[in-house]
Amino acid sequence: MQTLYAGHEIAGHSYSHPGLAQVEEIELFRQIELDMQILSPLKRERLVSFAYPLGSYNKTVMEALTIVGFSNARTVEDTNAFRIPENFMSWHPTIHHSKALPVAAKYIALQPENLTVMMVWGHSWELEQNKANNNWQYIESLFKSISKKKDIWYVSAGEFVDFIHKHEIK
Repeated sequence: MQTLYAGHEIAGHSYSHPGLAQVEEIELFRQIELDMQILSPLKRERLVSFAYPLGSYNKTVMEALTIVGFSNARTVEDTNAFRIPENFMSWHPTIHHSKALPVAAKYIALQPENLTVMMVWGHSWELEQNKANNNWQYIESLFKSISKKKDIWYVSAGEFVDFIHKHEIK
């Protein structure tokens, strides 16, 4: 497992994938902590990033994740923007991977004066469906297009948030 996930971040996603905003607080903590207990040993380090199952979250869920030790949590609400989130516990990503190639072209063309971020989200199981713009070839073309830019920092969500906090960037 360590070889498979080398260079990749494992994000929490709950133990059994319920809509977390709809569960009681005791079940909320059980879902988060069991997930952490199962996944952390795979990476041999504590998880810092989370992806909301079903996109379901609220203030209570964000507070629980913070208490357990997560530094950031991703929603499923695409922004099509490259700005740094105001709240990393409700990080709205830039774009779903099935729509990312044209957005990546816009990102590559940027000439920003300030720090920007492009977060692409999705699920590997979606790629297995082998649909147009949602398959492994599409993802490979996306990664190839982005990899040519020398001034892009390729980093996990957790590493990005850690950098922002260490350098007090707003």
